[in-house]
Amino acid sequence: MPRRWFRRGGKELDAPTEYLFVDERRLDSYVEEIAGPVAFDAVPTYKASLSLTGPAVEVSRERRARDFTVHEKLGKLLAHLERGGLLEHGRAADPFEDKPTFRLETCVAARALLPPSPGAPPFALWICDPPDAEPPPERREIGLLYLVEDFRGDDFEGAGHVAISGNTALQMLLLEREENTRRPLEESGLGSRSGREADFATRPLELLADLGARVTAPRRIRTLYRVRATFAEEHRDFALVTVGYPIFVAAA
Repeated sequence: MPRRWFRRGGKELDAPTEYLFVDERRLDSYVEEIAGPVAFDAVPTYKASLSLTGPAVEVSRERRARDFTVHEKLGKLLAHLERGGLLEHGRAADPFEDKPTFRLETCVAARALLPPSPGAPPFALWICDPPDAEPPPERREIGLLYLVEDFRGDDFEGAGHVAISGNTALQMLLLEREENTRRPLEESGLGSRSGREADFATRPLELLADLGARVTAPRRIRTLYRVRATFAEEHRDFALVTVGYPIFVAAA
Protein backbone atom coordinates (compact mmCIF):
# COMPACT_ATOMS: atom_id res chain seq x y z
CA MET A 1 0.00 0.00 0.00
CA PRO A 2 1.27 3.52 -0.70
CA ARG A 3 2.57 5.28 2.37
CA ARG A 4 0.01 8.07 1.96
CA TRP A 5 -3.04 6.80 0.15
CA PHE A 6 -4.80 10.11 0.61
CA ARG A 7 -2.99 13.11 -0.81
CA ARG A 8 -3.53 16.56 0.68
CA GLY A 9 -5.25 19.06 -1.52
CA GLY A 10 -6.26 16.56 -4.19
CA LYS A 11 -9.09 14.23 -5.03
CA GLU A 12 -6.99 11.11 -5.26
CA LEU A 13 -7.55 8.27 -2.84
CA ASP A 14 -5.49 5.17 -3.45
CA ALA A 15 -7.35 2.03 -2.48
CA PRO A 16 -6.30 0.54 0.85
CA THR A 17 -5.69 -3.16 1.07
CA GLU A 18 -8.55 -3.76 3.50
CA TYR A 19 -11.31 -1.82 5.19
CA LEU A 20 -11.69 -3.10 8.73
CA PHE A 21 -14.67 -0.93 9.67
CA VAL A 22 -16.88 1.65 7.91
CA ASP A 23 -19.70 3.60 9.56
CA GLU A 24 -21.86 3.39 6.46
CA ARG A 25 -24.88 5.08 8.04
CA ARG A 26 -22.91 8.21 8.91
CA LEU A 27 -20.85 8.10 5.72
CA ASP A 28 -23.99 7.97 3.57
CA SER A 29 -25.46 11.00 5.33
CA TYR A 30 -22.27 13.00 4.73
CA VAL A 31 -21.95 12.05 1.07
CA GLU A 32 -25.60 12.82 0.31
CA GLU A 33 -24.96 16.37 1.49
CA ILE A 34 -21.78 16.65 -0.57
CA ALA A 35 -22.51 14.85 -3.84
CA GLY A 36 -26.05 13.47 -3.84
CA PRO A 37 -27.16 9.87 -3.42
CA VAL A 38 -25.90 8.36 -6.72
CA ALA A 39 -23.05 8.50 -9.21
CA PHE A 40 -23.42 8.78 -12.98
CA ASP A 41 -21.30 6.89 -15.48
CA ALA A 42 -21.03 7.88 -19.15
CA VAL A 43 -21.69 4.61 -20.99
CA PRO A 44 -21.16 4.41 -24.80
CA THR A 45 -24.12 3.14 -26.83
CA TYR A 46 -23.99 2.00 -30.44
CA LYS A 47 -26.71 2.17 -33.09
CA ALA A 48 -26.34 0.53 -36.48
CA SER A 49 -28.16 1.80 -39.56
CA LEU A 50 -28.20 1.39 -43.32
CA SER A 51 -28.07 4.18 -45.87
CA LEU A 52 -27.47 4.59 -49.58
CA THR A 53 -23.75 4.81 -48.91
CA GLY A 54 -23.66 1.62 -46.89
CA PRO A 55 -23.87 0.55 -43.24
CA ALA A 56 -23.14 3.12 -40.53
CA VAL A 57 -22.67 3.05 -36.78
CA GLU A 58 -23.72 5.92 -34.54
CA VAL A 59 -21.95 6.26 -31.20
CA SER A 60 -23.43 8.24 -28.31
CA ARG A 61 -22.94 8.41 -24.57
CA GLU A 62 -25.68 7.69 -22.07
CA ARG A 63 -25.59 8.73 -18.41
CA ARG A 64 -26.50 5.84 -16.15
CA ALA A 65 -27.03 6.20 -12.43
CA ARG A 66 -25.48 3.82 -9.94
CA ASP A 67 -24.70 3.79 -6.25
CA PHE A 68 -21.34 5.12 -5.11
CA THR A 69 -18.93 2.48 -3.89
CA VAL A 70 -17.68 2.76 -0.31
CA HIS A 71 -14.27 3.73 -1.65
CA GLU A 72 -15.76 6.52 -3.78
CA LYS A 73 -17.76 7.84 -0.83
CA LEU A 74 -14.67 8.02 1.34
CA GLY A 75 -12.71 9.74 -1.40
CA LYS A 76 -15.38 12.40 -1.84
CA LEU A 77 -15.68 12.95 1.91
CA LEU A 78 -11.92 13.28 2.44
CA ALA A 79 -11.55 15.65 -0.51
CA HIS A 80 -14.44 17.80 0.77
CA LEU A 81 -13.02 17.96 4.30
CA GLU A 82 -9.55 18.83 2.99
CA ARG A 83 -10.77 21.56 0.65
CA GLY A 84 -12.87 23.13 3.39
CA GLY A 85 -10.14 23.10 6.04
CA LEU A 86 -12.24 20.69 8.09
CA LEU A 87 -9.62 17.97 8.45
CA GLU A 88 -6.61 17.78 10.75
CA HIS A 89 -3.82 15.23 10.34
CA GLY A 90 -2.65 13.46 13.48
CA ARG A 91 -3.91 13.34 17.05
CA ALA A 92 -4.86 16.29 19.25
CA ALA A 93 -1.96 17.56 21.35
CA ASP A 94 -3.67 20.38 23.23
CA PRO A 95 -7.03 20.12 25.04
CA PHE A 96 -7.88 23.71 24.17
CA GLU A 97 -6.65 23.92 20.58
CA ASP A 98 -9.17 25.23 18.07
CA LYS A 99 -8.87 22.52 15.46
CA PRO A 100 -11.33 20.73 13.14
CA THR A 101 -13.19 17.85 14.71
CA PHE A 102 -12.34 15.43 11.88
CA ARG A 103 -8.91 13.82 12.13
CA LEU A 104 -7.01 11.45 9.87
CA GLU A 105 -4.13 9.48 11.30
CA THR A 106 -2.07 6.32 11.15
CA CYS A 107 -1.42 4.47 14.40
CA VAL A 108 -1.17 1.06 16.04
CA ALA A 109 -4.45 -0.21 17.47
CA ALA A 110 -6.25 -3.29 18.76
CA ARG A 111 -9.99 -3.95 18.58
CA ALA A 112 -11.96 -5.23 21.56
CA LEU A 113 -15.42 -6.72 21.04
CA LEU A 114 -17.51 -7.33 24.13
CA PRO A 115 -20.12 -10.04 23.57
CA PRO A 116 -23.66 -8.74 23.26
CA SER A 117 -26.10 -9.08 26.11
CA PRO A 118 -29.78 -9.91 25.50
CA GLY A 119 -31.46 -6.94 23.86
CA ALA A 120 -28.22 -5.00 23.43
CA PRO A 121 -25.89 -4.63 20.44
CA PRO A 122 -22.22 -5.64 20.81
CA PHE A 123 -19.80 -3.03 22.06
CA ALA A 124 -16.78 -2.65 19.76
CA LEU A 125 -13.89 -0.38 20.66
CA TRP A 126 -10.55 0.41 19.03
CA ILE A 127 -7.79 1.25 21.50
CA CYS A 128 -5.01 3.12 19.75
CA ASP A 129 -1.50 3.57 21.11
CA PRO A 130 0.00 7.04 21.57
CA PRO A 131 1.59 8.39 18.36
CA ASP A 132 5.26 7.69 17.71
CA ALA A 133 6.26 11.35 17.54
CA GLU A 134 6.99 13.11 20.81
CA PRO A 135 4.98 16.27 21.52
CA PRO A 136 6.80 19.61 21.75
CA PRO A 137 8.26 20.35 25.22
CA GLU A 138 5.51 22.84 26.03
CA ARG A 139 2.74 20.31 25.29
CA ARG A 140 1.49 17.59 27.60
CA GLU A 141 2.06 13.92 26.76
CA ILE A 142 -0.32 12.51 24.17
CA GLY A 143 -2.23 9.51 25.47
CA LEU A 144 -4.52 6.84 24.06
CA LEU A 145 -7.19 7.20 21.41
CA TYR A 146 -10.47 5.35 21.96
CA LEU A 147 -12.68 4.86 18.89
CA VAL A 148 -16.25 3.66 19.47
CA GLU A 149 -17.77 1.80 16.51
CA ASP A 150 -21.34 2.58 15.42
CA PHE A 151 -21.70 5.64 17.63
CA ARG A 152 -25.41 6.49 17.58
CA GLY A 153 -25.34 10.01 19.00
CA ASP A 154 -25.97 13.08 16.87
CA ASP A 155 -23.13 14.99 15.27
CA PHE A 156 -22.34 18.34 16.77
CA GLU A 157 -20.17 21.39 16.17
CA GLY A 158 -16.94 21.17 18.13
CA ALA A 159 -15.70 18.56 20.54
CA GLY A 160 -16.06 18.60 24.30
CA HIS A 161 -12.74 19.49 25.93
CA VAL A 162 -11.98 18.86 29.59
CA ALA A 163 -8.54 19.91 30.80
CA ILE A 164 -8.33 17.96 34.07
CA SER A 165 -11.25 15.90 35.23
CA GLY A 166 -12.15 12.97 37.41
CA ASN A 167 -13.92 11.45 34.41
CA THR A 168 -11.96 8.59 32.94
CA ALA A 169 -12.11 7.30 29.41
CA LEU A 170 -14.16 4.41 30.73
CA GLN A 171 -16.91 6.62 32.10
CA MET A 172 -16.89 8.78 28.97
CA LEU A 173 -17.47 5.69 26.85
CA LEU A 174 -20.20 4.26 29.06
CA LEU A 175 -22.12 7.52 29.05
CA GLU A 176 -22.36 7.37 25.24
CA ARG A 177 -24.16 4.04 25.22
CA GLU A 178 -27.88 3.45 25.27
CA GLU A 179 -29.19 2.25 28.61
CA ASN A 180 -29.85 -1.31 27.41
CA THR A 181 -26.20 -1.47 26.27
CA ARG A 182 -24.65 0.42 29.15
CA ARG A 183 -26.31 -1.54 31.96
CA PRO A 184 -24.84 -4.95 31.00
CA LEU A 185 -21.41 -3.31 30.67
CA GLU A 186 -21.68 -1.75 34.10
CA GLU A 187 -22.92 -4.99 35.65
CA SER A 188 -20.04 -6.89 34.04
CA GLY A 189 -17.52 -4.92 36.06
CA LEU A 190 -17.05 -1.69 34.11
CA GLY A 191 -19.34 0.46 36.22
CA SER A 192 -18.34 3.64 38.02
CA ARG A 193 -18.60 1.88 41.39
CA SER A 194 -16.42 -1.05 40.38
CA GLY A 195 -13.18 0.75 41.21
CA ARG A 196 -11.72 -0.31 37.86
CA GLU A 197 -11.31 3.13 36.26
CA ALA A 198 -7.58 3.16 36.98
CA ASP A 199 -7.22 -0.36 35.58
CA PHE A 200 -8.99 0.66 32.39
CA ALA A 201 -6.79 3.73 32.02
CA THR A 202 -3.55 1.82 32.46
CA ARG A 203 -4.32 -1.60 30.93
CA PRO A 204 -7.56 -1.38 28.94
CA LEU A 205 -6.99 -4.39 26.69
CA GLU A 206 -6.20 -6.72 29.58
CA LEU A 207 -9.21 -5.54 31.55
CA LEU A 208 -11.58 -5.98 28.63
CA ALA A 209 -10.17 -9.45 27.91
CA ASP A 210 -10.75 -10.39 31.57
CA LEU A 211 -14.39 -9.39 31.11
CA GLY A 212 -14.83 -11.68 28.12
CA ALA A 213 -14.00 -9.36 25.23
CA ARG A 214 -12.47 -10.76 22.08
CA VAL A 215 -9.31 -8.71 21.55
CA THR A 216 -7.41 -8.69 18.26
CA ALA A 217 -3.64 -8.45 17.99
CA PRO A 218 -2.40 -4.86 17.61
CA ARG A 219 -1.97 -3.78 14.01
CA ARG A 220 -1.20 -0.62 12.09
CA ILE A 221 -4.32 1.18 10.89
CA ARG A 222 -5.33 4.30 9.01
CA THR A 223 -8.48 5.95 10.34
CA LEU A 224 -10.71 8.95 9.79
CA TYR A 225 -12.61 9.82 12.94
CA ARG A 226 -14.66 12.59 14.45
CA VAL A 227 -13.53 13.78 17.86
CA ARG A 228 -16.09 13.36 20.61
CA ALA A 229 -13.99 14.56 23.55
CA THR A 230 -10.45 15.19 24.70
CA PHE A 231 -9.39 15.29 28.31
CA ALA A 232 -6.43 14.75 30.61
CA GLU A 233 -6.42 11.22 32.05
CA GLU A 234 -5.63 11.48 35.73
CA HIS A 235 -4.60 7.82 35.96
CA ARG A 236 -1.94 8.25 33.24
CA ASP A 237 -0.10 11.35 34.50
CA PHE A 238 -2.74 13.57 32.86
CA ALA A 239 -1.80 12.52 29.34
CA LEU A 240 -4.20 13.92 26.75
CA VAL A 241 -6.76 11.23 25.82
CA THR A 242 -9.06 11.43 22.80
CA VAL A 243 -12.45 9.74 22.45
CA GLY A 244 -13.96 9.63 18.98
CA TYR A 245 -16.03 7.64 16.57
CA PRO A 246 -14.45 6.32 13.37
CA ILE A 247 -15.86 6.94 9.92
CA PHE A 248 -13.54 4.25 8.64
CA VAL A 249 -10.67 2.07 9.81
CA ALA A 250 -8.38 0.52 7.20
CA ALA A 251 -5.25 -1.60 7.27
CA ALA A 252 -2.14 0.54 6.87
